[in-house]
Amino acid sequence: MFIQVDSDCDGYTSAATLINYLNRLFPSWVQNYVSYRLHTGKQHGILTDDVGDVQLVLCPDASSNEYEIHQKLKDKGIDIIILDHHEAPYCSENAVVVNNQICDYPNKTLSGAGIVLKFCQYLDQFCSTPAADDFFDLAALGMIADMV
Repeated sequence: MFIQVDSDCDGYTSAATLINYLNRLFPSWVQNYVSYRLHTGKQHGILTDDVGDVQLVLCPDASSNEYEIHQKLKDKGIDIIILDHHEAPYCSENAVVVNNQICDYPNKTLSGAGIVLKFCQYLDQFCSTPAADDFFDLAALGMIADMV
C-alpha cells in the first residue's frame, strides 16, 4: 500500500490519522507493507513516479479530480481509494472516492482530516474496535487549519 501525503496541515493530519489508525490495528502489516511519500513542495494529488510496486494507493485530502491518474493506476492493476473533500465535477469511474462534496452526505464542512476520521470510524465497525476515537484531535487540527 502506498499513501500520498498532501503538503498542507490538512494533508499531514489526514495522512497521520490514516497511518496511525492502520498501525494501531495492524502494526506488523503497516511496518512491512505500507509506504508513504510527502510532497516536497506545494503539490497536490498523486505523484505516480513515487507509487512503486503496490496493489493499493490511498490518497487522503486530494485527488478526487485526477481522473487520468486514476485510469493510469487502474491500467497497472493498482486500486485507488480517495478520501477527500475538494469539489470535483463527477466521481471517478476508476477509483473508490469518498468525498462529502460529490455525494449526498449532509455535512459539507468536513475537511480531508474529517473524511479520513469518518472512514476510520466506518472501519471500526468491521474490526469491532473504537480505535478511531483516539484521532479526533488530529481531525480537529486539520479542519481548523483548512478553515472549514
